Amino acid sequence: MTEKRKNLLFIAIILALAAVLNKYVESLYQNTFFIGFAFLMTGVLLFAADRMGHGNKNERGATLGDAVVVGLAQMIALRYGNIPIVRETGGLKDTVWPYDPASEQGRGFTFQSYNADDFFASLKRCLGLYNHNREAFRALQKRDMEQDFSWNVPARKYMEQFQNMLAW
Repeated sequence: MTEKRKNLLFIAIILALAAVLNKYVESLYQNTFFIGFAFLMTGVLLFAADRMGHGNKNERGATLGDAVVVGLAQMIALRYGNIPIVRETGGLKDTVWPYDPASEQGRGFTFQSYNADDFFASLKRCLGLYNHNREAFRALQKRDMEQDFSWNVPARKYMEQFQNMLAW
């Protein structure tokens, strides 16, 4: 079986599971034990993915599993108020915009080059905001936590485009 077919099979299985389990998920999230277990497993999976990461400098070398974990990690960070510090590449660049202190816009702190100095500079900017302007830092956290990463918005946009194509 080719790598492409394996990836398609993986996606099909995930989508099928989501469809089958959809009606049970809402009741599970009212169970505090399940919520705690889900958070614990998320942490374990993210830790394992980080320890076994390939260290890809760009998305060309990333596997499907890498893409899923990276996408989940930044969205989980944003959802729960952890300000992400990421390199501007691919999906990370699409979802984590650089924070601009003048306009107070953005979702986190970014750097472009794959080197320790640029990462450290981003880290210093983040810590500087936290230490010297706590109100702006809290406002950034609040804006990040209010982001909607559900499929509702993309699905609505897709349907709008589909309706526009039918109208031609």
